[in-house]
Amino acid sequence: MSILSRLGLQLNPDKTGIVWLTHGNQGFDFLGFHLHKVESWRWRGKWYLQRWPSRAALVAVRADIKAMTEPSQVGRSLDAVVGDLNRTLRGWHGYFRHGSSSKAFSRINEYVHLRLATYMSRKHGRKAWAGPGAMTTPGSRPQAFTAYAEHCIRELCMLSGERCR
Repeated sequence: MSILSRLGLQLNPDKTGIVWLTHGNQGFDFLGFHLHKVESWRWRGKWYLQRWPSRAALVAVRADIKAMTEPSQVGRSLDAVVGDLNRTLRGWHGYFRHGSSSKAFSRINEYVHLRLATYMSRKHGRKAWAGPGAMTTPGSRPQAFTAYAEHCIRELCMLSGERCR
């Protein structure tokens, strides 16, 4: 504490806490990552500190994606929307690619495809496909895309480890 007081700083009690990391009891969020100790699946009894995007980071990127594909954006071309999504997804992927982020990346990919399918159905004046029972299996991609939309989505920066252009 003497170092902080000499610098004229003080700890914020709301943001400061002690976390018990032993054996994965608790984790904490720091700089958009959630850090948590996880037991090795190969060497039982060995614990490693893992990190993945925090819930707040996932909520924030989903809000950005939703804002880019909301009904007020229907007048924009699909190329422009996909270009904006690419910019956001590349930056998000670049920041969170370190750590165990593959599950979060696949959830964001599914969300992007859902939002683009809804965007395209609104753009072409069709009923939204995302009603009850529309998707046959969880995680399956919608089949309501036009050939042009499929081309634009191929250009979309995927977060599942594919090379972003």
